[in-house]
Amino acid sequence: MHLHDNTFSDRPTVRIFSAIAAVFLFLSPAFAQQPFTQTGWATYYGRKFHGKVTASGERFNMHDLTAAHRSLPFNTYVRVTNLANKKTVVVRINDRGPVKSSRIIDLSRAAAEKLDMIEAGTVKVRIVEVDRDTYRRFKRTSTGSYFRLKTDRSQPSGYGVQIAAVTDLGLSLPYLADLSEEEHEHVLVKVSKSKKKTWYRLIIGGFATEARAQAFLRKWKRKGGDGFVLAL
Repeated sequence: MHLHDNTFSDRPTVRIFSAIAAVFLFLSPAFAQQPFTQTGWATYYGRKFHGKVTASGERFNMHDLTAAHRSLPFNTYVRVTNLANKKTVVVRINDRGPVKSSRIIDLSRAAAEKLDMIEAGTVKVRIVEVDRDTYRRFKRTSTGSYFRLKTDRSQPSGYGVQIAAVTDLGLSLPYLADLSEEEHEHVLVKVSKSKKKTWYRLIIGGFATEARAQAFLRKWKRKGGDGFVLAL
C-alpha cells in the first residue's frame, strides 16, 4: 500500500503557527523603525550668521536651540551628546550643513554652550532622533534671557560701533547678552526706512574719540563679533 508523504511543513496547523510567528517577528522591537543615530564631529556657528536666512527660510537665531544637518528633514528633533563630557542638548533642524565633509552637524551658539564646546570649537558627538515633546521639555528647562529696555529719543555725538543691522528688532536683542552693564548704557538703535524695509541698526555709541571706538571694536571682535566704526 502506497502512503502519501505529507511533510511536516505541509500540515495546516504548522503553517498557521508559522504565519503567526512571522507576524510577531515583524512586530518585534528589532523590526520596528529605529530612530536615526549618527556619531561624528560637530561645530557651531553664531554671530556672523545671526539674522541671516537659513535653508528652511527661517532667520537664524544663534540664541535658539537649532542646528544644520545635511539630510535630516527640517523640523526633525535630535539629542546631541558631547562624548567628551557627556553633556547633552536637544535641537531642531532648520538649516543645511555642515560644509566640511568631516563634520556631521552645525549647532547654534546656544546649543554649543549647553555642550560646553565654545572653547574647543569642534567636538565629537552622538546624535539621536527624538520627538517634539522631548524638545519642548528641554526648552522649558533652559534658562532664557531678560532685557530691561529704556527707550527715549537721542541726539548722540562722537563715534559709535555698529554691531548689527536687522529688519526684525527682536533679532538684535540677543547681542545685548555679550555686553557689560556699563556698555548697556551706550546702546543706540538707529531706525532707517526704505521703500520695502525698516532697518534697525544696533550701535554702541557715545565714544568721545575715534580711537576709543576702535578700541571697543577690537574688544568686540575678540568676543567673535563684527562691526565697524562710524561718526554719529
